[in-house]
Amino acid sequence: MHDGGNGSLRRMATIDDVAELVEQKVGELAERAPEDCWGALAALWGRTFALGASGWATQPEPCKLVVEGLAAALVRTTGLHVPSDLRALGDAVDGVELQEVDEAQWGYMAAIIGMLVDALRGEDRLVCLRNALTMYLDDTWNSVAATIIVRRAESYTHEEDLVLVPRDDRWVRAVRFIEAL
Repeated sequence: MHDGGNGSLRRMATIDDVAELVEQKVGELAERAPEDCWGALAALWGRTFALGASGWATQPEPCKLVVEGLAAALVRTTGLHVPSDLRALGDAVDGVELQEVDEAQWGYMAAIIGMLVDALRGEDRLVCLRNALTMYLDDTWNSVAATIIVRRAESYTHEEDLVLVPRDDRWVRAVRFIEAL
């Protein structure tokens, strides 16, 4: 899918390319300093949290717990002392029950919870990165596809997904964001 290593797309990425995009980025960041990987994760966490913003606005208690988890995960990225109850916080974040919201918002809200749980439970940085990248790209694809269905007021096939979603600016931005990490 990519050309000889400069990161630019030869063709538009699709959901079928997510595993390749993820492995390419994980491999690239595995070769760099650990703080580069943690920095990429912090950027990904922030973006994913922000993309669920209107959903969080309607759910202040779950939002408060996720923000606490986000702050603790960010501390973990620095190598500074992390509270000993980090795993318990991960369990609490994992137990957050989300109320029904717009499908696109819910996907990002669930994704940030999954991303933070990995970090709070002490997973290796590359495991955290692989899972976070996959969740972010999968949820972005699903969000764009759901929006297209609503706009068209009808369902459509996976083959149509492979044509319509890659042309959507939100998907293109998501892929470029990952490539830039």
